[in-house]
Amino acid sequence: KSRGNELYKAKKFEEAIAAYDEAIALDETNMMFLSNKAAVYFTQKNYDKCIEMCNSAMEVGKANMAPFEDRSKCLTRCAKAHQKKGDLGT
Repeated sequence: KSRGNELYKAKKFEEAIAAYDEAIALDETNMMFLSNKAAVYFTQKNYDKCIEMCNSAMEVGKANMAPFEDRSKCLTRCAKAHQKKGDLGT
């Protein structure tokens, strides 16, 4: 995760995604790996993938009783992605 975060900060997005994928393979119960991957997709303006990752993160978070703060952060990112896509009604 920390390597993915470093790569994200360095704007090496594809490498960050690969690092988060490695973290996910090591621990499928940590929603933050998926949430961080969603952040990369959001930054890349790939809102569909961001939403997909947020939804996956929420499933993992719920199943593993992740802190509500982590889940709310993920839901907020998902809502922002929908907003950017113009999916939210007024």
